[in-house]
Amino acid sequence: MQAIQAQGLVNEKHQLLVQLPDETKAGKYEVIVLLLKSDKLAKKHHNITFSNHQLPVEGMTFSRSEIYGEDGR
Repeated sequence: MQAIQAQGLVNEKHQLLVQLPDETKAGKYEVIVLLLKSDKLAKKHHNITFSNHQLPVEGMTFSRSEIYGEDGR
């Protein structure tokens, strides 16, 4: 899983056009879209750049024992 912050343009056909980083490989992806109006975004938020981190999600359950161990903490 990878989080990418980018600006997009919705055209008259309700299609979202987004330029992705060069390292994004061509293919089919499942995406989550959060729509923020650009004028409101500029007023309420600072431009923050997040680095991309590949997360090894497959095979991880994120159970309490995996995170904290079995020592009762």
